[in-house]
Amino acid sequence: MENASKALLIAGAILIAILLIGIGMMVFGNIGGITAQSQQQMDSMEIQIFNSKFSSYAGNNVSGSNVKQLLNTIVAHNASTTDISLKLSLTMETTKINEDKVKDEVSKIKANNRYSVVFTPTSSGFYTTVTIKNVTQ
Repeated sequence: MENASKALLIAGAILIAILLIGIGMMVFGNIGGITAQSQQQMDSMEIQIFNSKFSSYAGNNVSGSNVKQLLNTIVAHNASTTDISLKLSLTMETTKINEDKVKDEVSKIKANNRYSVVFTPTSSGFYTTVTIKNVTQ
């Protein structure tokens, strides 16, 4: 009788230990999900902040002076970071926007003309290419 009661106590202790391990794994899994979700929200905010610097220039009826400001903003951005550099797509070529390229393009942009400015994001959502087309001559 004494051995049977000890066996039941041991079996109960094993069941409680298994239950505690299961609860611990469940809590750990939930924390991992919450962490991943908060990381996703931070990534989304980072993309919005990055893109907001440029998205105000997007549109189908952008003045030449705003296009010049956009190109200067992109040059400043590309000079300050190596993480994401914006490229300019005019005609068939796509090149990284640098100071020399902007000087060439700014001279072609007329303040009284209207331009179409379209940003192309990558699969991650960051703008990487800007396409500028002359709408009026």
